Amino acid sequence: MAELPKGQKPMSFLTLPREIRNNIYQNLFVQSQDINCYRVWFTTSGRHRRRLAREGAAVPDCCGRRDYGCPTHWEARLRPHGTALLRTCRSVHDEGTEILYGRNVFAVALEQRCVFLRLFGVGERNLRLVRHVKLTAYTDYLGYYIVPPGDIGNGDRWTAKQWEFFGGEDGSRAAGWTALVSGLHTLQVAALVPNWGHHRGWPVWVDQLEHVLKVIGDGVPKDADVTVDDNRSVFLCDMVDRCFSGKRFQRARLPEGDAHYTKGRFDPVDAGDDAPRNCDGDPVPEKVLKRLPKHPTESLPFELFDEDEDENDR
Repeated sequence: MAELPKGQKPMSFLTLPREIRNNIYQNLFVQSQDINCYRVWFTTSGRHRRRLAREGAAVPDCCGRRDYGCPTHWEARLRPHGTALLRTCRSVHDEGTEILYGRNVFAVALEQRCVFLRLFGVGERNLRLVRHVKLTAYTDYLGYYIVPPGDIGNGDRWTAKQWEFFGGEDGSRAAGWTALVSGLHTLQVAALVPNWGHHRGWPVWVDQLEHVLKVIGDGVPKDADVTVDDNRSVFLCDMVDRCFSGKRFQRARLPEGDAHYTKGRFDPVDAGDDAPRNCDGDPVPEKVLKRLPKHPTESLPFELFDEDEDENDR
């Protein structure tokens, strides 16, 4: 390291113009890709290090080991570079976190609590600094336990925790969600109906998802740019309209939706009509539409199809 000439004192970082300091924060903290909150990049757990090694993420020839066994090297590799700067003083911390959380795009999976708690763990103060979020909302009933406790037979203790975290009956406990969405500038939501889904399962999935998206929709600022990919699915479109009523949102194809629906993608603009489609992209038969409930909370007829209908068409 070069030495300063005699008589010259080191310059404090805070004496630099704010624009230069912001450029430094930008280069240190802002990622070129979305910050994927699904992954466990901050744990020292041995099993997670082994998982990273299996995925080929290990540092090549790190001290002769390829399993993140060297704490110094794997931690430096996985943690964002330069975050130690935030611990120098309060002024630098406040300036840096504003850019760290405000200029990155955070990709969050709206599913079980353990998946997205990795982002919520930063605290409400930092969540209020987030400006850009990509939200993937799965509507698979088997893995999306946010129904009120007692509504399903098993796992009531687990569903009670889920229900509480998502706001309870009136949303009064959804402080984390409110903090996250209250300052957003952009929000992208990919609402994914299972591509193996059946009509009689859709109302259940959509009803679960509406409780959470309503909390998010109510908290998003009116001037935020909201983009929703619901694949024009039955029930899902109406639910999205209700959740984001009065907000500036548009429907569009998102990469997450394209990856999920594959050949089942339906784009009414390209197709030239607004006919309701199923998850395979095929028009829903008129006789089926007549027997579907108007709202997902209503119960579906037990027999949705005629008995003489071909089994393969179900």
